[in-house]
Amino acid sequence: MNFLEGLQQTVMARWVLESDYGFYILLAGHAVGMAVVAGAMFMLAIRVLGYGKDEPMAVFDRLYPVAWWGFALNALTGTILFAANGIHLFQNLAFVLKLVMIALGGVAVFALARGVRQDQAFFEGRASASLRSKVLAVATLGLWTGAIIAGRVIGYTMTYS
Repeated sequence: MNFLEGLQQTVMARWVLESDYGFYILLAGHAVGMAVVAGAMFMLAIRVLGYGKDEPMAVFDRLYPVAWWGFALNALTGTILFAANGIHLFQNLAFVLKLVMIALGGVAVFALARGVRQDQAFFEGRASASLRSKVLAVATLGLWTGAIIAGRVIGYTMTYS
């Protein structure tokens, strides 16, 4: 735990722990980033499942960079929040589950986006999505929903030192 204890003594971690507003500013940024990432992933997944069939899949090519910016915001704010209390977070089951679901959700959405792009008939609107894509869409929805719920549970199961 020495690394985590050292991390907790950094200037940014101290600011989060000692400032009147630091924690809340970062938490707000984390929520905005999550909304952008999850929103983009949910839109892709429900489109693959058949909602909004009139919307071309090419629209997601423009949405992916926005999702990556949301992810970057989440990674930045999450890293700083973690630095402030990593010792306790690593012992929190909800936090560990959140990280696992984010990792698996990232793999699922990557596979989904890649599969959709390779399925020219679906991408061009001439056919429904494949069963594989639909299964990945459901997995994406479940994993990102689980990550959001686990993230919320952290707030009710943690104490910040």
